[in-house]
Order: sequence, then structure tokens, then C-alpha cells
Amino acid sequence: MSTYAVRSDIILQGQSNWELWIFIIKRIAEAGDVWEYIDPNKPPNPLHKPVQPTRPAPTINADGSPATLPSQQDLLQYNQDRSSYYKEIKEYRSLRDKLGQVEAHITKTIQQELLYHIKDKATVHDQVKTLQDLFSPTTSDMEYRVQKDYEAAKILHARRSNIEDWCNEFLTAYSRAKQLDLPEVHGFRAHKDLIRAIKQVDAAYAASASLDIFKAEEIWNSDRSKPIPQQSQLSTVLAEYLRYHRTTYSRKANIHGGTFGATINGQPSPYNNMKRLRDNENKPAKPCLCGDNHFWGQCPYIDTALQQRGFVVDPEKAKKIADFETKDSRGVLNKIREKNRRFKKYKTRDSSKHSKASDSDSIEIDAGDPLADHSSHEAYAVFSSAFNNQRAPQQYPLAHSWTLDPATDIHICNNPAEFNWKAPATDDDVVLAGGTETKIEAWGEVKLPLSTPNGIKTTALKRVALIQSFFTSLVSLSRLSSSNIHFDSGRNVLYRAVDDAREDVASLTRLGGHWLVVHRTQPPPIQSAQYAVFATNQRRPQYSAQPLKPRVLTKPQLHILMAHAGSDAIDHLAENVRGIQQPPTGSAPRTIDCEECSQNKAHQIISRRIKHKIGASRPFETVAIDIIKLDVIGYNGHRYVFHAFDLYTKFNFVYSIPKRDKETLLEVITRLDRTIKREFNTTVTFIIADDERGYGLTDDSAHSRSELHIRKSRMALQKGQARL
Repeated sequence: MSTYAVRSDIILQGQSNWELWIFIIKRIAEAGDVWEYIDPNKPPNPLHKPVQPTRPAPTINADGSPATLPSQQDLLQYNQDRSSYYKEIKEYRSLRDKLGQVEAHITKTIQQELLYHIKDKATVHDQVKTLQDLFSPTTSDMEYRVQKDYEAAKILHARRSNIEDWCNEFLTAYSRAKQLDLPEVHGFRAHKDLIRAIKQVDAAYAASASLDIFKAEEIWNSDRSKPIPQQSQLSTVLAEYLRYHRTTYSRKANIHGGTFGATINGQPSPYNNMKRLRDNENKPAKPCLCGDNHFWGQCPYIDTALQQRGFVVDPEKAKKIADFETKDSRGVLNKIREKNRRFKKYKTRDSSKHSKASDSDSIEIDAGDPLADHSSHEAYAVFSSAFNNQRAPQQYPLAHSWTLDPATDIHICNNPAEFNWKAPATDDDVVLAGGTETKIEAWGEVKLPLSTPNGIKTTALKRVALIQSFFTSLVSLSRLSSSNIHFDSGRNVLYRAVDDAREDVASLTRLGGHWLVVHRTQPPPIQSAQYAVFATNQRRPQYSAQPLKPRVLTKPQLHILMAHAGSDAIDHLAENVRGIQQPPTGSAPRTIDCEECSQNKAHQIISRRIKHKIGASRPFETVAIDIIKLDVIGYNGHRYVFHAFDLYTKFNFVYSIPKRDKETLLEVITRLDRTIKREFNTTVTFIIADDERGYGLTDDSAHSRSELHIRKSRMALQKGQARL
């Protein structure tokens, strides 16, 4: 699993995530101490640039003669104002940089269409204020939305929901409701909602936790001015339940839904989560243009034919669709409307297609997915009389019948004569019948006759388990439901749901307390299998006794085929090798022309390639420095020139220095950095230098070093580039 950095790149999409988006903006602004200049709930407070003080003018002397210098008091005041100005201008530039970072984050985290609303705004405050007027919900709207989310979150579906995911959703809804101080979460009301939901999963734990909550509520009612203790907070109670659930949760086969179940490789059945997978497939990955969470083809603003009676048009959503359609050069929306019209026509012809299909001799009612290797299964049944470890001495009345079972998710066959073998069963493929476990013998398919309104037709059942010890064969209703086949116990039929109508598929026979898909009192007749020997059209390799024809190869080709042989060796191939036409054409490559030959015969390989290309992405990010020794000593005694060059702007800086020792170089580099910060309002990230060994050396020490010390310093300086 890869490690991800903590990021909060939330894209502003509307009222749905305005609260989270403005929260991130506020955190970034507060970190830079600039929220007071951005807060849209307060009047504008622009950042003012400090004014540079002017030098005082000379005053007239007492004798009336013109003065040449200002008074001492004016100069002192001027120096104080100037010192204050430099401090203020430094703080101003820092705040301006922070405001620029906030503005850059805003432009990166909003949709492209929103840039037209804020591009003419001069300040960040005006930009945030404009977005707030567009998307910030009112207090009543926010309370209504949070209340609906909490009402939906406190409902737990014990069989369909993941406990940990539900706990996360419930805690999120509770936290949002608590921030708005809604009455639904006042006091211990949310605790009681949690107990009601947990009771469906674990009634014993819910009873134990409710006693502790009732005691804590009585103590809190005696003095409501005090906050609820930490051990009684909802987050603490929920965390304790999650810890208990993770500790006691078992991944064994769950048999509380029926009398017996089957597993393969000890894994649960994927059909238990089939409805959840279908629900996830019906949810789009991104919201629609209107902002709602549905597919474009289901949007009533894109296709007005989907607007039902009493539909209220939202002007804001309609404007989004209209703006997109004006820029829709490819006609995407028109294609969606045309696709919906074709689909509507197809649905009207759907019933006629089913009527035509009824003329066939076979009918499909099973899910139809093939049996995958090492897949997982789990089956349940509603009666225990279908199973026994030993054969009964008398014939069971349902031994040759197929019984409909609403609690199993695999079909079970007890007659190997009508079983079509497809895959062997493993040691982990078992059926749990109450407290008894029996092994599945094989996996395969079975063809059954059905009594349909149009006569007897044949259907094929997939994923059938062979267990001869069962007293009856079982048809899984859950697998039929995957093919949109349902059971009507009042009319004793299997039907297919077609839109709002029902189409009968097969009639069932009720015997005692069971519904029989196929009712037999005698075993089915065994159909004799006639085997035929026939030839397939698979091509087999053909071998020829004829010698291979000579190949026409050039010397460059033979040079590669013969492991980079030399020209003399290639000339003798035609005399000693069969199958090569005489003589080979062309000329063999020389050693210098073949890269492999050059590398294999080279005594030493020296690479002059730079490890990485040095560049810059912004002005003054990377600055190269160099020291040049003057031929003549300058008038001020300086002997060297310090040269700095910006790789992005090609800007040059030149300073003369007296020495090249560490102190002098550190001083001039610091001076360069301050100049760039002051003049260009940016900072230097990288400083690169060549491998000259004279950096940081005094003239005396350079001559006194031994050859060994010089060699060591050269190796140390050649390891890398200086980086700040």
C-alpha cells in the first residue's frame, strides 16, 4: 500500500460542499495570519502598502542664510520613520505573499466556469464574498439538510450495511448536527438512536450499553449545566462498540438466515452482496451538470421529457445546462436526448420481444454466470428434512422432485443421472445443515422441464452442487431473483417483472408445505449418450524430410546472428555451415560501429553524461555561482570577482571580493540573497557551483596543503552541488 500525503483538495461544486471548501480556505488563511483581510462576513479590510518617508528639507539658519543640512531633530525623526518603514514593508510583503497563496488555492479548487465570476475582483475578499453569495446556504437550509442526513444515517440495515462504514456515516452526521445544535442530538437522544440501531446486530451488547447510558443520563439530568463526561460521549460509546465488534466479529459461515449453508474455500457467497454491487453500479462517479448525483441521461434538465407532472424547475440548474449547451460544439446533450428516445422505444417493444421468445422450446430463468475456479459460495435452506447423512430405508416422496427454496443461494442436485459435471469440488466445499457438515461432491449444470403458459419448456440451472445424501433437490430462489424471476406464493407461479406488469414464467406444484418446480414420483429417464468419433479442424505441426532452402543473409545480419563475429569469421561461414548462400553480401561492421562490440572490447568506460539536467521553473529559483581571479589587483585591493547567474531570467550579478575564504563567500552569498528578496520579492532555492577546489580556501592555506590533502578535498568537492 502506498503512502499518501495529507491533502484537502476539495473542489467547490455548489452548496453541497461549500462548508468544507470555506473551512479549508479559512485554515490556510489563519495559518498565514491573513484571515482578517479575507473574511467574507466582515466589511472589506484591504492590505495597505506603507508609505516611504521623505527626507526632511534643510531649514533656514538663524542669521537668515540658507542652510545646507536639515536640523538634527528632523534627521533623527527621519531615521526612526525609515526604520519603521522597513519593518512595515517587510511585514507587508510577507502578508501579500500569504494572500497570493490563498488566491492561488482558490483558483485551483473551483470549477472553470466560476473563474468568470471572480476574475474582475481586485481583492481576495471580494472573490470569496462573490462565491459566498452564490453557494453559501442559509442557516435554515443547512439545518434542513443536516437534519435529513442524520435521519438517514441513524437507520442501520443489519444484512446489507457494513458496520464500520455505517458507524463512520453516523458519527459524521452526528458531528454536523451537533455543530448546528439541532434538537435531535441534544443530551442523550443520539445515544438512544445508536442503541436502537445496534440492537439489530447485537441485542446483548445493546442491552448492556443501554444500562450505562441510562445511568449517565440520570446523573446528567441532575445538573445539566455541566457537560456530558468524556466516557459517556457518543464518540467514546461508538469507539467502544467498534472495538468490541472488531474483536468478536467472525468470518465463518453465517447460518442465522436458514437451517444450512454451503461454502467453497471457506469464503462467503458473492450473491449476498449482489444487490449492493448493483446499487453501486447505478451511482455515477461524478455529479451531473445540474449538481445532482445522477447520470446525465437521467437528468430532467437535460431531457425535459423526463420531467414528471408537478416538476418544479430550479433556475440555477437550468442556467447551468443552458450555458453548457451554448458551448457544446459536439452535441453531447442532443445525443443523450436521442439515446433516451431510442431507449423508450425499445422498452415499448420489450413485451413483444418476450412474446416472441416464448415460442422457443427453452427458457432462461437462472443468473447464467459460469462457475469460476476457486469462487466462493454460501447456501441456506428453510427446512432440515431435506438432508440426512444416511439413506432412508423407505423412499422419500420428494426424492426425485425439485423444490423451490427461498433461503439458499446455490442449486443442489441429489441425482447424478441428471447432473452434468462441470468442475470438481474441493475439500472446503461443504454444506452446513444445522450443526452437521456434509461435503459437496461436484459442481455442474442441470436441465429441467418447466410447466409454462405456453407448454413444457426446458431451462438450464447453473452452479449446481451435487450432494446425493439430500432427500430432495433444491432450486435457489435468490439465483432466480438475479435474473429478475420472482415467486408469487398466492398463485403458485414464478413470474418475470416487466416494467409495472408481471409475466408468468412457470407454474409450481404445492405439496404439503413445499412448492415444487418439478414434481416427480419416479426417477427421470436416463437418456442414452451416443458418442461419435470425428476429426477436428485443428492444425497439427507438419514435419518435412526435405532439406531447408539456403538463406540469403548479409554480413551485418550474420554479425548479429553469430554473436558479433568478426569479418574474417563470417567469410569462412559459407565453407563450414550448411544453409547459407555463398558468398554473404555486404561488409561486417567495424568494432567502432557496433555499440556492443565497442563496450565489450573497451578497457575502460568513462561516462561524461551529467546525472541530471539542471534547470529552473521560476525566476531566481536556481542561481549558478563562480569565482574569477583577476590578473591585476584592483584599486581597493580585491583580487577576485564573484559572479552569480540566474538560469531562468539570465540575470547576472557581479561582486568583487578580496579573498575567497569561507567568511567572505558566506557574506557575499548572504548579500546576494538579500538583494534578490528585496528587489524581486522572491527567494533562491538552489545554488550550484562547479567542481573548482578554490571555494572557501585562503591563499596561504592553498599553498601549504600537502598533495594528499588537496586530493581529499578534490574528491569531497566533486560529490555534489551546494544546495541551500
